[in-house]
Amino acid sequence: MKVGDQWVYSPVEVLAKHRAIWSKWWQEGMEPQPLDIGSVPLGDILCPITIRGVAGGFKKVTACNDGHHPRQFKGLSDSALTCLGLLFRLFEVNGQWPTVERAVIVALIPKTDGGLRPIALFRTAYRIYAKAQARSVRKWAAALPDAQCNNSKGRWVGDSTWRAQVRAVTQSHKHHIEFLLDVKKAF
Repeated sequence: MKVGDQWVYSPVEVLAKHRAIWSKWWQEGMEPQPLDIGSVPLGDILCPITIRGVAGGFKKVTACNDGHHPRQFKGLSDSALTCLGLLFRLFEVNGQWPTVERAVIVALIPKTDGGLRPIALFRTAYRIYAKAQARSVRKWAAALPDAQCNNSKGRWVGDSTWRAQVRAVTQSHKHHIEFLLDVKKAF
């Protein structure tokens, strides 16, 4: 960056120059206007207290594949967290996240008995959103009849599949055979 007649490579000077440019866009020094989001269909927006609490609940050693630790979100202002909650709600209403937020890194972790296990590393904003919504999802899954949601607490992965197969057999009056090899190891 050029300051006067000299080239300056100081990050402090570069930041100061860009802050002067950006402060006009940010309307620095002006009182924030109340956020009017109107009505967002189909549910509630996560409040700043909830997002801040969830973000602060992540361990310090949490993986940060996108360079943002979840705990950094708890330092955002209430206005920023309100906007984040609104974005989360809009993603729900739209039915998908923005393309850049959908990227998932898959790490292959060695298994103790050989082979590799794929572990999906989601981006930080999604992890905060998912953890915040986990309580309502658990409540919904607990209210389901039978074991339709096979990842609910106290249920095995094969529970819902087994019940669906038994129903198919008893309703179709046909003979079926099934081999479950290595299911426990796979899950």
